[in-house]
Amino acid sequence: MPSEHRLAAVAVDDPVSIEPLFDEVLAALSDEGREVAGFIQREICGGDCQDDIVMEDIETGERLSIMQMLGPASRSCRLDLDALVRVSVRALTRLNRRSRPDLMIVNRFGHAEVEGGGMRPVFEKALGLEIPVLTSVYGDSRSAWSSYVGDLSNVLLPVGSDTVMAWYRGALENLKAR
Repeated sequence: MPSEHRLAAVAVDDPVSIEPLFDEVLAALSDEGREVAGFIQREICGGDCQDDIVMEDIETGERLSIMQMLGPASRSCRLDLDALVRVSVRALTRLNRRSRPDLMIVNRFGHAEVEGGGMRPVFEKALGLEIPVLTSVYGDSRSAWSSYVGDLSNVLLPVGSDTVMAWYRGALENLKAR
């Protein structure tokens, strides 16, 4: 699957978890000696079994919580936007260093990105540095994703490591051909 697009999203249907696919892609790229940066979202069952969602730093393994603990009766959105901004700043800082990754994984184009925030600056910075970016988009965010990327990328991949790796190889070939 040759691709002139350096940005791709895996189209995910609820309740499928994208993390196992990203882990598989990371392992394959690591075996090839590729450097991958970014964050993968993980769910962790807390002490009160109220799930915590963390962003795991691909390079260090450090896990940063992005959820507010509002109590078991709360029905409000628990996403901590300040914590998500800190994760975004960390990713941007990494992109500013001299050695650049071969791929940037940004776990999800989700509600924060739909609203114009979240990890959007990371997408934009990586693409500006000509680093391929892989993310995921769930059904409820697909129309916002399409509006956001416009003509920049029409790449919506099915869930599968072969397809993702084919896209990645095509993006690399296109960068080399420039």
